[in-house]
Amino acid sequence: MITSSVAKGLANTKGENLKYDVAVLSVDYDRLTRKRPLGKFSFQRRDNTPFSENKYFSDAPLPTDGHLQLLEQFEKDLSRK
Repeated sequence: MITSSVAKGLANTKGENLKYDVAVLSVDYDRLTRKRPLGKFSFQRRDNTPFSENKYFSDAPLPTDGHLQLLEQFEKDLSRK
């Protein structure tokens, strides 16, 4: 996985062992297909919060109910791995 490859590369070049993890996921559309942009979906770790707390923030161009359904589906998709 990319996270372990980055950590290994850093250990080899800098001598530091840090645990890398995914911090942001962003899903967008081709911005050249619409004159007035709509928002993108983003899911990211909360600023100034240790990774161990697993606190996240998300944004989507959807009403609250649709946003919550999207997050529930996202969680189901992630748990399938």
